[in-house]
Amino acid sequence: VAPILRGTKTKWRGIYIDIDPISISFEMNDKIFKEAVLSKQISFKNGDVIICVLEIHREFNEAGDIIIKRYSVPTVLDKIENNTKKETLSGKKFRREKELTKAQRSLDF
Repeated sequence: VAPILRGTKTKWRGIYIDIDPISISFEMNDKIFKEAVLSKQISFKNGDVIICVLEIHREFNEAGDIIIKRYSVPTVLDKIENNTKKETLSGKKFRREKELTKAQRSLDF
């Protein structure tokens, strides 16, 4: 919705699409993606879409209800611009590590 393209810890705003789309503020913790956007290696503007790993930080309140404290994005997997999907460097690294971990678990002795 409104990427805030500064080098500070300012939160970014977006629409999280789960069951119903909701507007959220989130911390962009993917340093590779953030640096590429800040240095203009990757264009990122209002209306662009990212497919990412979204961490939802939750707590129990005094009544025992779950409340959402904050959202953060540790890894941006893909960026979609004008209906064109491009894998990010972080996405390649994430998927490669996931495949390696999966392969290690499948070793038979």
